[in-house]
Amino acid sequence: MNAAARSLAFWFLLMSLGCLFATGLYQRMASPSLIQTLDMQPQGRGNDPQPGGNAAAQRPPAPLPEADAAELGGLMAKLKAAPDNTDTLLAIADVFRRNKDWEKALGFLRRAADSAPADMRPQYFQGMALAEKGDSAPAAEAFEKALLLAPNNASARFSLAVLYRHYLNNPGRARELLEAIVASPDAEEAVKARARTELTGL
Repeated sequence: MNAAARSLAFWFLLMSLGCLFATGLYQRMASPSLIQTLDMQPQGRGNDPQPGGNAAAQRPPAPLPEADAAELGGLMAKLKAAPDNTDTLLAIADVFRRNKDWEKALGFLRRAADSAPADMRPQYFQGMALAEKGDSAPAAEAFEKALLLAPNNASARFSLAVLYRHYLNNPGRARELLEAIVASPDAEEAVKARARTELTGL
């Protein structure tokens, strides 16, 4: 696969991530069945570095837009009243993630994980943020932790399989995860369909 095709696949992944967060993902994540999945065109293979990922992460974040700054102010007030509220910590992390302030986003996600160690959501969204940042191996580690907390979560399985197939050169683990989705009676049909597509060519 040439560099242009890898770049196209990666930017499709970023656009998918941006869309799912922009549509209120953090407000819908109380139910694991509603958690969205990492998605990309089935083009990239192997452990090629994600184009622009780490370089973009090294740039200093821009100032928050006015609307995001106002939202953050309200969330910080809520956090002051309830410092360990997991949903508030996740919502704050989303504000920073939307503005590509990865370190602050991940810092609040780690706080969320500490506040709710049995909740898979902080680990899952660390995986999403790290994947969007371009850090595939740490993202996979976070998704694996999420699966330890929610072993049958099809969204975490699919997101992890995408990373293993396309960026971490581990097709065997990807196949294992995708086949588990297809065989699961609890997985949503939409996720099963995407898993079958990913299995093509493995």
